[in-house]
Amino acid sequence: MRFETAAVASARIKAEKDNRLSAREMEVAELWSRGRTMPQIAAELSITETTVRTHLMRAADKLGAGNLKELIGAWIRMNLH
Repeated sequence: MRFETAAVASARIKAEKDNRLSAREMEVAELWSRGRTMPQIAAELSITETTVRTHLMRAADKLGAGNLKELIGAWIRMNLH
């Protein structure tokens, strides 16, 4: 039996990565794109600001956005298609 190298395993995991946003990530990204702040989103969804940031960062990663400002553009482009 032959084992993968770390580089090969990493590439395989990235290729298999599920880039679909969860329902909560979509909800948070939508509110963020509409100009809500993290404290406002947290209060509206009854979650912590840390959780809001986590959802936003995961959504940004999945959509290939480099930061949270880029996430807004990526979210809008995704919803135009």
